[in-house]
Amino acid sequence: MAAPLIIGLSGASSSGKTTVANALGTIFPDSSIIHEDDFYLPDNQIPYNEEIHEYDWDCPGAINFENLTEVVKKLKLDETFDRQKYMHLETTNISNQIDKHFCVSPDIHNKLRTLAQKAFLDRKVYLIDGFLMFGSKQLVDLMDIKLFFRTDYETLKRRRQVRKYNVDAGVWTDPPGYFTKCVWPQYYHYHKGIFCDGEDEHKVRSTGGALNDYAKSVLHIDDFINNDDSDFDTLISDVFHTVIGHVRDSEVGIQK
Repeated sequence: MAAPLIIGLSGASSSGKTTVANALGTIFPDSSIIHEDDFYLPDNQIPYNEEIHEYDWDCPGAINFENLTEVVKKLKLDETFDRQKYMHLETTNISNQIDKHFCVSPDIHNKLRTLAQKAFLDRKVYLIDGFLMFGSKQLVDLMDIKLFFRTDYETLKRRRQVRKYNVDAGVWTDPPGYFTKCVWPQYYHYHKGIFCDGEDEHKVRSTGGALNDYAKSVLHIDDFINNDDSDFDTLISDVFHTVIGHVRDSEVGIQK
């Protein structure tokens, strides 16, 4: 039996990565999703941003990356793990609130699912969904396929402003200035090394972060644009065929 396939899906908050992960989870026959959101530290351990006098849920220090990395290692080895030990499960967090009824047309969904059943047979697929993940070399090295989703600054900001999050202490909505002082700066700072013209923040804002040669050729990350006018069937089809292409390439490599 083939080893489990680890697929990482990352990008800025509100880039659509969780929506895509959940959609793929309905297409791949033997798949499970691990959300980075379930590895948030308890509320009382979230770093505090003195500039805006708010807790910063969008920095690396808010996530237990040690536990997330350990879980992905176990998944890669097809080992079980104790969810209560490793994960700070939030049954009402954003990952679990997102609508499970996606806009993939029935025809496209059925077509892709049939192809997936033939391509994967009984191979397990784990979809690892989260922001800032590609800033961790340990995590990147564990992933067989890396998918990155992006859109421009204004679209991210607009999407983020209408979101609500449930945390230990209740419902969280972004306070004034949170996106501009926390969400975007953390995303930009920890990803500019993989962006074209990464030192030019104005350009990155306009593209959401187009990947540079290092990201594509060395880290082997594939990127996808997910604007408000993007067709979801087309996006899911493109992502699906990218995954299948990588799987087939790896099988050829093994045979050689």
